[in-house]
Amino acid sequence: MVTRSKIEQEANVYQKKGRISPRAHATSKYQINYLNMLEINHEVSKMKTRWAQLNWKEISKRVYRIQKQIYRRTLKGENVHKLQNVLTNLFDAKLLAVRRVTQDNKGKKTAGVDKVKNLSPTKRWELAKDIRIDGQSDKVRRVWIPKANSTELRPLGIPTIKDRAKQALLLLALEPEWEARFEPNNYGFRPGRSAHDAIEAIHSSINKKPKYVLDADIRKCFDRMNHDFLLSKLNTYPSMQRQVKAWLKAGIIDGAGETLFPKAGTPQGGVLSPFLANVALHGLEDMLGEWIQSIRAYNPGGTILSKAGRRSRLTVVRYADDFIVLHPELERIQEAKTKISEWLLPIGLELHPEKTCLRHTLYTYEGIRPGFKFLGFWIRNYLVGTPEEGKRKSGYKTYFRPHPDSMSKVFREIRKVLRRTRDVRILVRTLNPIIKGWSNYYRTVASKDTFTSMDKKLMEMLMKWARRKHPRQRREWVRHRYLHRSTYGGRNRLRFGIAIEKPLLKRKSSAPNTACVETKPSTQLQYFAETAIVRHTKVAGKSSPYDGNWIYWVLRRRDIADRRVSLQNLIQRQKGRCAYCSLYFSPLDLIEVDHINPKKEGGKDHYENLQALHLHCHDQKEAK
Repeated sequence: MVTRSKIEQEANVYQKKGRISPRAHATSKYQINYLNMLEINHEVSKMKTRWAQLNWKEISKRVYRIQKQIYRRTLKGENVHKLQNVLTNLFDAKLLAVRRVTQDNKGKKTAGVDKVKNLSPTKRWELAKDIRIDGQSDKVRRVWIPKANSTELRPLGIPTIKDRAKQALLLLALEPEWEARFEPNNYGFRPGRSAHDAIEAIHSSINKKPKYVLDADIRKCFDRMNHDFLLSKLNTYPSMQRQVKAWLKAGIIDGAGETLFPKAGTPQGGVLSPFLANVALHGLEDMLGEWIQSIRAYNPGGTILSKAGRRSRLTVVRYADDFIVLHPELERIQEAKTKISEWLLPIGLELHPEKTCLRHTLYTYEGIRPGFKFLGFWIRNYLVGTPEEGKRKSGYKTYFRPHPDSMSKVFREIRKVLRRTRDVRILVRTLNPIIKGWSNYYRTVASKDTFTSMDKKLMEMLMKWARRKHPRQRREWVRHRYLHRSTYGGRNRLRFGIAIEKPLLKRKSSAPNTACVETKPSTQLQYFAETAIVRHTKVAGKSSPYDGNWIYWVLRRRDIADRRVSLQNLIQRQKGRCAYCSLYFSPLDLIEVDHINPKKEGGKDHYENLQALHLHCHDQKEAK
């Protein structure tokens, strides 16, 4: 191929001889421009290949090695600023940061004020080469989204893709340090921890004895955080301090185009925001623990409780800015509320006077019914006979169920789908992820009765939808059309959906109004009650993915696996490793179930044709 460089080389040779190169003389400016374009395209092609051929296994290992050192040195009380500086300047870390915000992040298709999203491999490579900790920040785009179970709206700040990559880079360096410091009962927005761990911590606290509850709510936590306090508490080295400050002070462009400069708070929507909120609220559990140990308490026998005994009676469970405090004595809970209010003042925060309340897990307190809501669960104790009867040693039983508000919310979502959908195939494909996702979240508690009652209501809604679609047909015809007795999944039960065979309208059977035929998995509705109840195992103490205990974390990832049975089996079959890059799955990874032989080439949904991959590995495989 004739390139511009070849023409220039030939021209130089002829110039030394005092002559003009025939090729250069014959080549017009248009041809030169065309050759320039060819060279640019060739470079772009090389960049695409370069990103696709990156050895993510080795890159991740090199970054993790430094992160593990940061974690372990922090536990020893050593300064880790030099290591963090090395990590933020490491090109491997920059590549991982870019991959996280452009491939692994579920919000990767959201644009900031730069209107940039869906970066190509070339742009990803260029972004990784371009990012550095320079103390600069772009403006943030603000959008308003509805609050859960409320008519109010809350602001969401969306940084540019470059700032998101820089924030992800800083998080790679800061997170291991603070994971070594964070309290054990802090479960929100931390690697390897989830809402289910918080629920299990509550279960361990009230399973043997009912307690008073301080159900706390911090008023506008993300909007009122004091910047100076947060930066002082972060206490990092100067260049990183300047960069975090630049993000906190960055201008916010509202829908009307007006630029606002915040004096407090951290914008929700950034990669770093949940982490900064955890840093600001760190120390709450330790403060209450030291306070409760200083108060003299007695056993039922009259002997003084040890400090460890006094500390064990108090439980603080926090998930981001939501937290509860549990203690058997009302007086201590009331005092704890005052202590927390005083502790929050320097941060610029306060408890919401209307939403913060005192309750009891077993008895009615000041007209408030027993139990409390936390993370979408309704939690309370019940009396179960007496200890003397031998039914239960403690005489109490603890129940965790989906909260009615959460049930209403999922039915509202289902109702919206029913209103806008006419085709039954589209209806089933749309409803199945909603039903499965909701029931998977609540499958770790006593939800079987709730699931069964919800299935009954769901069936009523579906039959109303079917009758509206066919207003001139009889009820029997509608039932035959959409209800089929299927043995799919090993159970003979009524299925809503499309049958493979045509329903037999005239058939003598024990169920005369239904047809006994098979239905395809993709065209039959999943039920809430089909989700098996699986008990969750709480994360051990202060364990962290940065502690290097890979056996513990791989086994834990296999057992949890987002509560999808097929994914659990795949991870177990692959011995905890990605089938594409052979790297272990960590709690930080997003995992995709992939077809070995693609469906477009005739591949089936059989277990033998499935494999578990990292989300970015799946993207890389699909791009080939």
